[in-house]
Amino acid sequence: MRRQHILTLAIATAVILGTFFRFFALDKKAYWFDETFTSLRIAGFTDREVVEKYRGIDRVVPASELKEFQSTQSGRTIMDTVKGLAVEEPQNPPLYYVAAKLWADVAGSSVYSTRLLPAILSLLVLPLAYWLCLELFGSALVGWIAVSLMALSPFYVLLAQTARPQSFWTVTIIFTAAALLRAMRPGRHSFWLVYALGLAASFYTFVLSGLFLVGFGLYVIIQEGFRLTKNVVSFSVSTAAALLAFAPWLIILYQSRLNVLATTSWVDSKITLFELLQSWLVGFVRLFFDINNQSGDSFVQLLPFLAVLPLLLVLFGYSVYFLCRDSPRRVWTFVFCLIGASIVPLVLVDIWKGGGRMSAANRYFIPAYVGIQISLAYLLGTKLMKDAGTARQSVWQGIGVLIGLLGIVSCVISSRTVSWWNKDPEGMNLEIASIINRSEKALVISDGWMGHLFSLNVGLNDRVNLQIEPLCYVCSNFNVASVEPVIMDNSGEVFYFHPGWEPSPYKDLIKALALAGNLQPITRQHGRVVLWKLIRQK
Repeated sequence: MRRQHILTLAIATAVILGTFFRFFALDKKAYWFDETFTSLRIAGFTDREVVEKYRGIDRVVPASELKEFQSTQSGRTIMDTVKGLAVEEPQNPPLYYVAAKLWADVAGSSVYSTRLLPAILSLLVLPLAYWLCLELFGSALVGWIAVSLMALSPFYVLLAQTARPQSFWTVTIIFTAAALLRAMRPGRHSFWLVYALGLAASFYTFVLSGLFLVGFGLYVIIQEGFRLTKNVVSFSVSTAAALLAFAPWLIILYQSRLNVLATTSWVDSKITLFELLQSWLVGFVRLFFDINNQSGDSFVQLLPFLAVLPLLLVLFGYSVYFLCRDSPRRVWTFVFCLIGASIVPLVLVDIWKGGGRMSAANRYFIPAYVGIQISLAYLLGTKLMKDAGTARQSVWQGIGVLIGLLGIVSCVISSRTVSWWNKDPEGMNLEIASIINRSEKALVISDGWMGHLFSLNVGLNDRVNLQIEPLCYVCSNFNVASVEPVIMDNSGEVFYFHPGWEPSPYKDLIKALALAGNLQPITRQHGRVVLWKLIRQK
């Protein structure tokens, strides 16, 4: 009984701490490039509208003016939000953004309020994970352990603190999976409608839902013995209904396919197979332990990661073996289909391309990560039950505590920083804004993408002035203007902001700055200068 109380206390502690970390310092982290586009959509504007307004670097505007394009005070409607996505980012379906727009109309559009919605939505993952484990394993203990693992996972905590659809996508994945398992039970045919609604919601949240749908289809066919049974028919009809509901957006995707390819061209940039493998391993470890290891770290900085990696790989490998050995075929088949269908296609496409980087984006592996964590929960839960009262139970309790501690340490460290790997390359923008804000009268000149300018602008005081010739990120066919810039303000300190990974087509701007004085590097990130200060010629 005493051991049971300790286990209950450990699970409750994990849930409480996981909830705390999700809401702690929401507005203290750098506002990521993609997050600024969430705010842009909530405000009802398009990237093209903003760029067109500031085309021609011939005037100075206060930083506060730019913030209007990240605010719901514009009077734009939900239809403006949907139209903006349809025109510029059809690869991002509108469900999350519509919900965020409705939320912002009530709670406001500050950084804190915008991130508060995904943080709240992320809490739904916990009861849904419990439900999924009940449907799959029929064990409350396994369900509670899965809840604990997901509550303290640093990866899910980072998703919860990011104003993007991934937290809600996780909710729809787990909900749809649990509904599918329930619908396949005898006498539960009404749940096919629930499954169809969940699948449609998932597609309207993230188009890569097609990956785990393939996994679900394989599972149903295998489970039904490759026969045309009632479940196969019900699955086909329900899936067809969900796809029919998603058809209007599929049409938009097809019509805007060239724009989709242009705005997602980053997935085709080449990296080596070794770098791909490294990204897969790092992504796997970050599910349990994350101290912000990145490429370029020294051996000493990598030591914690290298120490934890073999332990987690062995533990996951054993959980897969244990799942196959001790669980019914319907259980391990489902987990394998969920993991495999999410990982294999992305990995094969990148390998076939000779080093694409789609599979290097950890957020695309969320369905597989769910499968990994519930398989580990099954191992820990089953071992704790079977080995009750033995020395082996203490060993498995220790392993569970160790995994929990890895998550807690990770969340504590990341909660005390303003930047993390998922905020790159905008991690230093709050620091850069602080440098600029020290000036009594600062002018910031920039020709970067609007997303980077919006990210920097979050931290700028309203007294800072801007002179910008922004680039359009999601309208690649938008021609660059020929400008003849003049530095409009000569009375204060002048800064030039331009992240080094962006194109810099405005050669006249660089020439004008060079004629006015020397550009002194102020801040570097990953070896690239992002902020210069103009030292005037005497």
